[in-house]
Amino acid sequence: MYEVHSSLPQALRSDILQDVDTKLLKGIDRLVMELELKYRKPQNGLAEKPSSPKGTGNPKELPPKEFVLRNSTLTNLWDNAHLRSVYNICLSLFVLLYLNITIFYFLNVQNKCKFIFKRSQFQSRLFMKTYAFVRENITRALNYKPHQDGDKEDSDSGPCPEVEKLIYFLFVPTLVYRDNYPRTSHIRWSYVAWNFLQVFCCIIGAYIPCTYFIVDTFNKIGNEPIPLVNFMGTLAMSIFAGGILMFLVFYGMFHCWLNAFAEMLRFGDRMFYDDWWNCTSFAKYYRSWNMVVYDWLYSYIYRDMYVVLGRSRTGAMLTVFLISAIIHEYILAICFKFVFPLLFILFSTLGVILVFITRRRTSSFWNVFLWGSMFQGWGLLTVFYSLEWYARINCPRTSDSWLDYVVPRSFHCNVISLPS
Repeated sequence: MYEVHSSLPQALRSDILQDVDTKLLKGIDRLVMELELKYRKPQNGLAEKPSSPKGTGNPKELPPKEFVLRNSTLTNLWDNAHLRSVYNICLSLFVLLYLNITIFYFLNVQNKCKFIFKRSQFQSRLFMKTYAFVRENITRALNYKPHQDGDKEDSDSGPCPEVEKLIYFLFVPTLVYRDNYPRTSHIRWSYVAWNFLQVFCCIIGAYIPCTYFIVDTFNKIGNEPIPLVNFMGTLAMSIFAGGILMFLVFYGMFHCWLNAFAEMLRFGDRMFYDDWWNCTSFAKYYRSWNMVVYDWLYSYIYRDMYVVLGRSRTGAMLTVFLISAIIHEYILAICFKFVFPLLFILFSTLGVILVFITRRRTSSFWNVFLWGSMFQGWGLLTVFYSLEWYARINCPRTSDSWLDYVVPRSFHCNVISLPS
């Protein structure tokens, strides 16, 4: 009995020392990063861009993107024992739900899972990274003067950054180029493996609802019209399927996937998203949902249009919405091999209207309104893109010209039967 009680203070002491060591290591990493930024040598032609600039020096320009050493929002939230318990509860319910559905599909031979997985298109990402690299270095190249900014030849770094900096930028989870980023001191390979495992689980998790809701519901489109009453019920059920896909895309891509690559590359700034779930305005939601793309749009579109349009924030915002809608629609058109501009319409019209409606709203009602709008939006996208996908599979082509790719085939494919 004495040995058991005497071991308790020792165990408590070990836990405290381990916690202190972890916090001390993080503090040292942050201090080293700040010292490196402070005493970094200038490049030839143009001083090397710091990772955390304080401003532009021009009151007519907006401040640039700042990179700092920080974790993702959910990573910090999981440190709370209560929120971690909620995560474990959701995970257990998630596993049980999909285990039951999976058993049903394996036992029911007539409902075999059919799912088409298409590779993601990286053209937009490479274009955005290339544009960022050129934009950040064009001034350096134009201002380059050999051997005039330093006394020694070794200080001449050339008109462009080193190749290794470009290669690192191509793989690092950011679209805004800097010569140097905040870096962590070591790689936690167990953390990398756990994030990739969660990505795999999200893919499997999306497989079952896509098969259960999309394939079984829409695979006969064009052969058998859906009664209007059943179609309205499908729209109602789409909220559930769209909500699941929304959470899986967010958690699998923006948290697990990006954090895994950030850990492997020791990339320190992991603010890939913010607490969008607490937003009461759509303007804050658009800034918080995908901060990787938002940072690119802010750095290279919004700031430029803010100056070009006479410091008009509204004009710059509308330009960003238009370009973002075009990019999203282009990605879907490449993946699906047809143009169905529903996302473009929702993004460039209804999305803009909701920004003005919910501006400066702070009550909890608007958070409920935002959640309802998100669920309904993802549900509508799921239903109508599924309709068009299977309409193009089951319905014959009406034209051999390029118009067949831009005119929705579901409009003339006897998709819905009206009551007589």
